[in-house]
Amino acid sequence: MESSEIIILKAIFVCLVCSLCIRISLSIAKQRWVETYQQTLTYILLPMTTFIITKVISNNIALSLGMVGALSIVRFRNPVKSSMELAVYFCLITIGISAGVNVKYTILLTIVSSLAIILGKYFFDFYYQKLKVISLHHNELESNFYLELKSKEKITDSNILKNVADCYYEQSTNIFSYRFFFRDRKDAEQVYEELLKDKNTTYIKADYFS
Repeated sequence: MESSEIIILKAIFVCLVCSLCIRISLSIAKQRWVETYQQTLTYILLPMTTFIITKVISNNIALSLGMVGALSIVRFRNPVKSSMELAVYFCLITIGISAGVNVKYTILLTIVSSLAIILGKYFFDFYYQKLKVISLHHNELESNFYLELKSKEKITDSNILKNVADCYYEQSTNIFSYRFFFRDRKDAEQVYEELLKDKNTTYIKADYFS
């Protein structure tokens, strides 16, 4: 019979592995915003912290109420900027909670979530490409420079496309619409100047270039 300490350590290890699996799945799905040190550390700490809180308050009503009061004073200064990021955080919290109840649920949730992230990415890429729509990655979260473009022709320059957040094709007008996000001002201004000179450009808008 294993001691309670060993069981808790195993559950913490499962939380760590599962959170890293979610993190790797998002990276495989080309979600570049998750590849920062801060995001990686968040993914590691959040499920384990949730698990410990769940175990601490599980059999003590008074402590549960006290913990709710203590946690209510915590304020998150960094707002969640996308529905996907919010969904992933809920998934990580659920991993921590389920590890405190039954580790099997944690492993099952991780497998299903990871497969959904990876397979969903390839499915939607295939689906959108058939409709002449591109959805590359979501890097708005760490970007300061925004560029919106409408063009008569599809952009093929890889140096420009690496900064594309999304693109769609308007069949009624035969126009390609793009959104670009940049971390570096010089890169943003360089792409802006190149696209401004392009004869196929019908509309271009830049924010944070002042």
